[in-house]
Amino acid sequence: MRLEDIAEAGRQIASVVAKGRRAVEEDRLLQFALERLLEIIGEALSKMSDEFRDSHSSVEWPKVIGMRNLLAHAYHRIEVDLVWLAAAEDTPDLLSAIGLIQES
Repeated sequence: MRLEDIAEAGRQIASVVAKGRRAVEEDRLLQFALERLLEIIGEALSKMSDEFRDSHSSVEWPKVIGMRNLLAHAYHRIEVDLVWLAAAEDTPDLLSAIGLIQES
């Protein structure tokens, strides 16, 4: 189920990213949406067993989970650039890896 949650959050991230960086920079609600969706992905990944993570080492688990921790606990240090890069560049790669895991 958690993989499905990740995939769904990823689809929602893609729909926000499709609006463009400028739209995200100008709309705080879109920023909040991306932040929350990235948190959901990180939280879901953090609940995966060590065995699961070890067997799928192509995913940078600590990086994704670390982003979730930053978003949840250091909200005052969040920059739009960081959120945009995670959403627009890192999330598609993560979703590709998750898709391969789901297929296996």
